[in-house]
Formats: sequence, structure tokens, C-alpha cells
Amino acid sequence: MGKVRGPCPRGRGPATEPKGSTTMAGNDLGGLLGGLLGGGGQQGGAASGGGANILGALLGALMSKNGGGNNPLGGLLDGLTKAGLTDQAQSWVGSGDNQPVTGEQVRQAVPDDALQQAAERAGISPEQAADQIAQVLPETVDKLTPTGEMPSGSLEDIIRQQNL
Repeated sequence: MGKVRGPCPRGRGPATEPKGSTTMAGNDLGGLLGGLLGGGGQQGGAASGGGANILGALLGALMSKNGGGNNPLGGLLDGLTKAGLTDQAQSWVGSGDNQPVTGEQVRQAVPDDALQQAAERAGISPEQAADQIAQVLPETVDKLTPTGEMPSGSLEDIIRQQNL
């Protein structure tokens, strides 16, 4: 007989973790984001795969912080806007070239506890996490907003739609 497997890695099976848990959410989002960026999730290269996993962990932490909301990307972009990065964020959502962002700018734009949680999950410092997020964030937002607008629905559904 076949082996009994653990929870479905992409969230297609029944929920096995308490609502608001960021472990599965961060892992799922990291894998999906890695696929979206062509890094294949955890098997991807350090730039796309590792950064996507950190970004997924950050978005998972932001989801739990916001009461389990389904799409923390809008909140992340709001944080960037409030940190004075409106031009960068708009360049990623709109058409045209994506303006870069630095790790320091990411650290200023996201809540310290969410960044700390993402860094701990990855086993790196918050500074390293912010640097990796800064590398993948422009391309990720660009690919998740192909129409130039923030799509509605859960972040997981949005990623799956773009990762056909």
C-alpha cells in the first residue's frame, strides 16, 4: 500500500493548521511566488527562490497580523506608500519599467514584527530578509498586477491565476 502523506503542500486539501497560522501560509505563498518568478519555489536559485520564500513568509506574517486577511499585498503596498515609496510601488503595478527598492526601504515600510517573523522562519537576519525581499518585490508585484490594477480575491488565487 502507498504511504500516508502529510498535509497537501499547496493548500488544496483540508486545513491542518489553526486559522491564522503563518507556517503553511508562508510556505505555500513562498512556493507559489517562486513558481511565479520562475524559481520553482524552494528549489529555485537564491535570488528568485530564496527571495520568494522570504516574501511569502512576510506576506504570511502580514496576513496573520491583519486578522487572517486573504490579500496582504495591498497592505504591503500601502506600507511602501506611507514610507514615501509611492513612485516605486506605482511603477510595479503600472506598465513600464519597475523602479528598484532597497532593503533599507523595505525595513522602513514593513512592520518590524512581520519582518522579524519572516527572517526567523528563513534562519537569516531581518536585514538579509529585507534585502532579499527588495530583490524580488518589484517583479512579483509587476507579475501579480498585469492589468495595472490590484486584483481582488485571495493572494493565493491571484498567484495561481498568473502562474498558468
